[in-house]
Amino acid sequence: MPAASAALRLNIGRFLRVPTDLSRVGSLACRGILLFALATLMLAAAALAACSRGGRLADLQTVGVAAAAVEPAPLVLLPGEWLSFALDRQGQYWLLPEPALVAPAPAPFATQIMPLSLLPLGGNALLIATNRIGLYRLDLYDSPATASESAAAANGRRLAFSFLADSAAHFEGRTVAPGWLNAGFDSPDLSTLSAFFLLFRHGLYEPEAGLGLGSSLLQVTDRGVAEWPDSGKYFSQLAAEAGEPFALFPQASGQWYVQFRKESADRVDTVYTRWNLAEGSVQLLQRNQFEGSVAARPLRQAPIMLQQAAALLAENLVLDVLLADGSRQAYARGNPAEAIEGQAAITAAAAFIVTSGGTAAYMPAGAEQARLVSLPEPWPGLRYGAVAVLDGAIALQWEENLFPQVGRSGFSLLLLD
Repeated sequence: MPAASAALRLNIGRFLRVPTDLSRVGSLACRGILLFALATLMLAAAALAACSRGGRLADLQTVGVAAAAVEPAPLVLLPGEWLSFALDRQGQYWLLPEPALVAPAPAPFATQIMPLSLLPLGGNALLIATNRIGLYRLDLYDSPATASESAAAANGRRLAFSFLADSAAHFEGRTVAPGWLNAGFDSPDLSTLSAFFLLFRHGLYEPEAGLGLGSSLLQVTDRGVAEWPDSGKYFSQLAAEAGEPFALFPQASGQWYVQFRKESADRVDTVYTRWNLAEGSVQLLQRNQFEGSVAARPLRQAPIMLQQAAALLAENLVLDVLLADGSRQAYARGNPAEAIEGQAAITAAAAFIVTSGGTAAYMPAGAEQARLVSLPEPWPGLRYGAVAVLDGAIALQWEENLFPQVGRSGFSLLLLD
């Protein structure tokens, strides 16, 4: 994808007019000189401001580009600071505020260019699964501050942003489902975490396209991006009978519950299955068996840090949680009919919850109590979605809610104090 560019323009024509009254030429000339000088100063100030902001944009947009005329300034996330990034219609992320950003036209979530899943790949790397585009990777790392930088910058984190080009072909024409992490099915070694993403064709929003592209279960490691070797085996076992997968619920037990969709001339059938990874087997389930297996557990059964963070939120709550072992699990409290939905992630170091209404709670390990966190609002009317916990930082996905469509979208990063 070509890198986008933005130019800073300052229109000073409105300061200077051609005089129509000769008696006023002298005074207008003096005013013109003063206004031109003022405009020049304004332009210089704007240029200086753009150097700081533009440097960040250049760093964001040119990672991985072989030739760069000027070494870009590092992109630094400061303690207590939110940085927000929004997508343009080409699928490029921009650091906000960016006046040249041309956002995608509103579209349903399944076909919109937007981030739909955030996953930590280790404590210092974030994967941003961007629907219809591919995977971006954001690395956070410490770097000694230079003599010209402030003490705050010395405590900040440097950011390096890149696009995983080998993911693009998998995402083209498919919808990406929420991802999860797994260290391997026979090893608890979290140092070898892999990220998984199910990509599928959404029959509700693209019925005319059918399922001809098929589905893909993508595995991401530090070695690269590729289809999970065993996914073809599982999919082919059920393709004739069940159709194509469109939702997958990974369990820590090594079992994955998968929903399939099969279309015929006059109906659409949903098929429910359980994959046993240790045995390499697939079992068909009745709907009630499937729903009972993936149903939300009582919040009182959740990890204690998650319970402590949830204590600050609404009484009626249902959470989709990325657990420390890399699996996903739903937890609920109160009346389901009145529940507020939220996304959460928990690691050994912290738990973080964000509700769709924009309330967030953070509980670090060892703290006496959880605390509420103020969220950024790059645009009014945002709905918050996926959350990822990194080492000392939080990532949040957000979108402009234009139900039943999605408008602008992006993600934000917070370096915790």
